[in-house]
Amino acid sequence: MGNEASSPMRLLQGAATATQPRTASSGSTGVLDLYINEGFVPMVDGSLVYHRGFGDRPSALADPKPSLRISPRIFTRSRGVVASRTYPLGRPLPHAGRPLPAQPTPTEDGYYLPRRQHWASYFPDRTIIAEAGSTISLRIHNRLSQPHELAIQGVKPGRKDATTGPIAPGKTKSLTLPAPAPGTYVYLDPTNAPVERTLGLFGALVVIDPARAWHLGPKGPEFERQWLWICHDVVPEWAQVASQGGTVRGAGVDIAPRYFTLNDHSGFESLAISDDEELNERREEDTLPSGFPRLTDVRNFSRSPKPGTVLTGQLIRMLNVGIVDHQLHFHGNHVWSVRANGFDFPRKGGRVMADGHVALQQWEDTVSLMPLERKEAILPMFRPPDVIDAVWDARREDWKYPMHCHAEPSQTAAGGLYPGGLLADWTLAATEEPDEHHKYESQVDFASDQPHEGSPETLFRQRPDESMVLDFFSRKLDFPDKSEHEVWSFHDEESGEGFPGPSVRVREGQVFHGTIEPSKRVHTIHWHGLEPDPRNDGVGHTSSRSPATTRTSGGRIPVCRAIPAAAVRAHISTTATSIPRCTSKWECSARSSSIRPST
Repeated sequence: MGNEASSPMRLLQGAATATQPRTASSGSTGVLDLYINEGFVPMVDGSLVYHRGFGDRPSALADPKPSLRISPRIFTRSRGVVASRTYPLGRPLPHAGRPLPAQPTPTEDGYYLPRRQHWASYFPDRTIIAEAGSTISLRIHNRLSQPHELAIQGVKPGRKDATTGPIAPGKTKSLTLPAPAPGTYVYLDPTNAPVERTLGLFGALVVIDPARAWHLGPKGPEFERQWLWICHDVVPEWAQVASQGGTVRGAGVDIAPRYFTLNDHSGFESLAISDDEELNERREEDTLPSGFPRLTDVRNFSRSPKPGTVLTGQLIRMLNVGIVDHQLHFHGNHVWSVRANGFDFPRKGGRVMADGHVALQQWEDTVSLMPLERKEAILPMFRPPDVIDAVWDARREDWKYPMHCHAEPSQTAAGGLYPGGLLADWTLAATEEPDEHHKYESQVDFASDQPHEGSPETLFRQRPDESMVLDFFSRKLDFPDKSEHEVWSFHDEESGEGFPGPSVRVREGQVFHGTIEPSKRVHTIHWHGLEPDPRNDGVGHTSSRSPATTRTSGGRIPVCRAIPAAAVRAHISTTATSIPRCTSKWECSARSSSIRPST
C-alpha cells in the first residue's frame, strides 16, 4: 500500500528540514592513491566470481571484502582531494535521492516547480569527480603479479588518452593532468583489451564546472540533479582462468557474459528491494531516478517561471564499460538525448554517425550504448502522455517505471534467473517518502515471485474506440548462426499466423482495448510508446501478465490513450528465456497521417 500523498505544504516543509548537507572529508594532499587489487565478489545469485579492481586501500586475495572499487573522490580547485558521495559540496541532499520541489505549479494540478540549482547529486562507487580548473593527480600501486596500466580515455588534446604506461608487478606510477573539458570519461586498464576492464579494472571520471554545476558543459542543458550509470558485463570463464594465473585471450573469441550489472549490482539488488536496507538506501540515492512531475520544456531547459525554479528534468550520464552492446530502454517517459562521447547534439541540422544513429537532440525510448560508448540524456519527469485524465487525477502514490536493457540476455543472471540482470527503475513521485515494496532475500525468491507481482483492478474503465482480440502462436525458426529457436507472436481472426503480428491504427486521443487470449505458458505483454493504464498493467507499470489460464480482459483491460504521431509496439516476453521477441505493431496517427514503424 502506498503512502498518503504529501500535501504541497508538507513537501515545502520537508525541503526545509529533511536534507542537511553532510560533511565531506578532505585528503591531506592533492594525490589520490589507487591500488590494483584482486578478490572474489558475490554475484546476484550468490556465486563468487574472481575480480580485479582499482581500490582505495591495499587488500589481499583472501580478503572477504576486497577493495576493488573506490568510493567517490573529488579533485577540487582549492581543497585538494575530497572524499564525498555528493556534489556540489555543501549543498542540501535529496532524501532517498528524491529532490523535493519548490512549490506546486500554479496553473496545473498535480505538477510542481523544481528548485533551481539547489540539490546536490549522489554518485556511485568508482566515480572520480574533477572540478574544471583542478589538477588530477593519481598514484597507482600494482599489487598483482602481472603488469597493469591505468588510462583515461579522450582527456588529452586531440581526444588522446592519458596513461601511466605499463606498471610492473609491485611497482608504482603516477599520472598527473589538468582536468579536461566538462563531461563524462572512462578510466580503465587497456592491457589485453577488453579482458582487464571486464575483470573489473574500470571506473568513471566526471568533470564539472563548479560555476555551472547544474549544467552539462558550457552549452549543455540545465538539470535538477544528475545520475551516473555504469554498465558492465561479467565473464566467469575469463575470471576463472585469470584467478589461476593463466592468460586470457579476449580478442577474436566468441564469449557470452553470464552477469550484467548497473553500478555493480543486478536484479533485485539493483531495484533496491533486497533485505539489505543499507544497500537499498544507496541505490535509491545514487542509481534509481526519482522526482515529482513537472512541465519540462525541452526547448529551453533553463526556463524559469518563477525565481528559484526551473522547468527541467534530471540528467543521466550513461557509459558502457562492458563487451556487449546495450540498449537502455525507458518506460513511462522517453528521454531527450543531448550528447554522445563528448559531442553535444545540435537541435537542428543533425547528421548520421558512423554507428548509424542520428546525432540530433531528440526523444528516444531506447539509448544504444556500444562498448566504451558514453551518452547523456534528460529524463523529463513529466506525466506519461498515455495516462487518461481520470487516472492522473486520482493519483495518490508513486508510479514506478522500469529501465531495462533490450539486449534480452542481459536481463538474466547465470543464464536463466529473470529478471536478474542490468535493470533499474525510475519513480514519478507522489509522496515525500518512497512507497514500501516487499523485500526479497535472494534473486531466486525475486525471480520466482514474478507471476505474483500483481495486476491491480481497473478502477477507471473506458469504452474503447478500437479493440482487438489477440491470441498467441509460436514457430520454430532457423537463425543465421545455425541455431533453432521457438519464436512467439500474436495473431487475430484476420491476420493469420505470420510475422510480424497484426497492426492496429488509432488516432491521437483514442482509447484502444486489447484482449489477450490464454496461452500454454506465462507471458509478459510488454508495451512500447503506449503503455497500459497504470492502475491495470500488472508488473512494474509496463506490462500485463497473461498466465496460461487467465484471459487478460474484463476487469484487467489494458487501457491506452494514443499519443501523437508515433509508432508503438507490443512484444511478448516469456519468463526465463532470452530468445528474440516478435512484435505486434500498433500505429498511431495524427489527423489523417500515419507513421509506420520500420521493420
